[in-house]
Amino acid sequence: MSKQITDQRRPMTYQELLAVWRACLTRTGFTDPHESVIDELVAYSGLPEDRVRWISEHSSEISQEKWVGVDKSSPESMATFYQRLDNLIFGTLRYHAEQALGRAQAKTVEVAQGLAHLTPGAYLDFGCGAGTAGLFFHALGWKVALADVSEPSLNFVRWRFQQRQIPGTFYHLGNDDLPANAFDLITAVEVMVHIPDIQEALRQLHRSLKPGGLLVFDIDNRPSSDPDKWHLYTEQYPVLRQVRRAGFRRCPRIAQFHVYQKVDRSLLSTVIVGLLDALRYNRLTSTIGRQLRGMKYAARHVC
Repeated sequence: MSKQITDQRRPMTYQELLAVWRACLTRTGFTDPHESVIDELVAYSGLPEDRVRWISEHSSEISQEKWVGVDKSSPESMATFYQRLDNLIFGTLRYHAEQALGRAQAKTVEVAQGLAHLTPGAYLDFGCGAGTAGLFFHALGWKVALADVSEPSLNFVRWRFQQRQIPGTFYHLGNDDLPANAFDLITAVEVMVHIPDIQEALRQLHRSLKPGGLLVFDIDNRPSSDPDKWHLYTEQYPVLRQVRRAGFRRCPRIAQFHVYQKVDRSLLSTVIVGLLDALRYNRLTSTIGRQLRGMKYAARHVC
């Protein structure tokens, strides 16, 4: 059974938290997280090791092929796409192993460092993917729940938790309702950009948080020419203009992560913040901001 390995006497450093992340990926008998996750995927899938390695290395290309011909007209049709992505956990775990070795940005570790002042409580990993964030927050002392629209991902995560004898609660988004007033913290890492109906998602997340609870998310928006076209937003403003009107207060950011706290607002206050954010977050302000950042970058690099 996995042990909670936090030291509550002081906040953990980034390197200490990264070591926890690495431990969540490196099972007994292994020292290399890459080899550990390959072995784990072989055990789960029943596929030969060389096939597992190939899928792990080419998961992005496989996803791109499956994206061709997808009906993008509704949230339901988008959910169908994710049901087909049984390769996603392979690529995700490879990416998590890269993070554990310091070869890629460990986003969830950065979030945990920024929230080191919090007392562990009830945590939801919204859009859990392969479930590593859930294992990580469990190791930090949190009571963990995980939610995803993809049944293949959730099946793997359930198996993964069972193998480690770690308790967890699992929600299949679209089929299961998230409980009300249940969580102190919800994270959505590399998730918001894949949600067609942001307004409805934010309503659900607001309802699920306890009063004063925190929602932490990033927006991995991509150019429209990017091959990962299931990233639905080329700008961040379609998401950010919706958050405060859903009942959240903006808090200081953690690196590239947006942090919002659940609050109760009057109808009038909700209308006002909605109007203000419509003025702040839109195509015009995003274009101007992008141009100013480009000019600032160019000025810094003038010889």
